[in-house]
Amino acid sequence: MKKFILGMVIVTAASSAMADRGSIIIGFGDKDRDLKCERTLKDVRRENVMMRRDIQDLQMSNSSLSFEVSSLKSELQQCKFSDDNSDRNQQIKKLRMRLKDTQDQLEGANAQISSMSYIIDSKNQQILDLEARVRDLEDQLNPAPPYFDLAQSVMACRKISNASYASECASSAKKFQVTADTIKGCTKLGDAYYAKECVSEAGKNNAFADQVSACTDIKNDAYAVECVTFAGKGRVSADVVRSCVMTSSNAYYQKDCVAQMGNN
Repeated sequence: MKKFILGMVIVTAASSAMADRGSIIIGFGDKDRDLKCERTLKDVRRENVMMRRDIQDLQMSNSSLSFEVSSLKSELQQCKFSDDNSDRNQQIKKLRMRLKDTQDQLEGANAQISSMSYIIDSKNQQILDLEARVRDLEDQLNPAPPYFDLAQSVMACRKISNASYASECASSAKKFQVTADTIKGCTKLGDAYYAKECVSEAGKNNAFADQVSACTDIKNDAYAVECVTFAGKGRVSADVVRSCVMTSSNAYYQKDCVAQMGNN
């Protein structure tokens, strides 16, 4: 029974070590990465619980082994004072063999406990790292609303060369609380019409400044505005937008990539 418990524990430890060597699969979208991190975190926590149970089983087995070692030592001591020399020597030999076997089992179990405790410590660190990763991804998926200063936003709209479109920009900024940094990203577009449309689309679809800045790297102004719409509505992170822009030199396929990455 004791050897069976030890065998089961060794199998568990080996399985856990194999799990450690597996890597988190990173999806192209932040939501996919968040879900995969969550699943990995649950798996590691479950493995940790199982290993703690195995350690408890080993510790119980160790208590029995320690008691057996004490009993054998006591029995061995009694044999040394036996009157029957022939019987005493044979009994001492058997007891010493049993004592050595039991002590070997005890040492093996203690070594296994130490090894598993080390693995658990490593997994605890892995859990902390995964929890931090999940929090970071959740922050990316649900960023805190940026500070809005209407005066700064209206000032940013002045960079639009057409006065009528600049006025529409200011109206959109007030209506949707579009930040100055977001508007500055839109004013990178050379066409005043598309610049004010960019501000409006960013506001309607809750696109953030970094998403807008990435989209306006697309050289076609009309497609850049569509990109802003897709990025905001589909919650496509700025990193993913930048990757889409780098995948092709064709503006249509750049904005289409952003559309495909959205959670629409």
